[in-house]
Amino acid sequence: MRNLPRFVLALRSVVWSAAAVALTAVSAFSQIPSSTWVRLHPQRVPRARAACVMVYDPVSQKIVMFGGFSRTQYFDDTWTFDGTNWKRIRTSVQPAARAAASAAYDTTLKQVVLFGGYDGEYLNDTWMWNGATSTWTQATPTHQPVPETLAMMARSIS
Repeated sequence: MRNLPRFVLALRSVVWSAAAVALTAVSAFSQIPSSTWVRLHPQRVPRARAACVMVYDPVSQKIVMFGGFSRTQYFDDTWTFDGTNWKRIRTSVQPAARAAASAAYDTTLKQVVLFGGYDGEYLNDTWMWNGATSTWTQATPTHQPVPETLAMMARSIS
């Protein structure tokens, strides 16, 4: 990981601890006003990492976190956060380890879409997270975007 692109080198200084991620997520799940921070103490937490992707999945009513990297490795693990606790979700199929992927919830498909990222090379694969079954499926879109990191994704409102 010595020849990391500039965006990754910049992100190295922004290492997320699981506690900070939990603090960010709490307002999505509680009646606490968004201007109030509450420190949570979950029983299990993901390893500290940078450049993971996180998105709220309204089907499971959880935040889904995938990938990221540390000083020594890229991650390929999936975690969910329900507002109180983190849970590692082990799946038989999942995207390859990566950092700086993009994700958004697709309101039509009712699934989370994950795209691209970086694992030493720029990626352009597309994956779908099914919150009802807690499974990943690789998508095969007719038109595949160019390899990209930190692409902007947003849910469409129909």
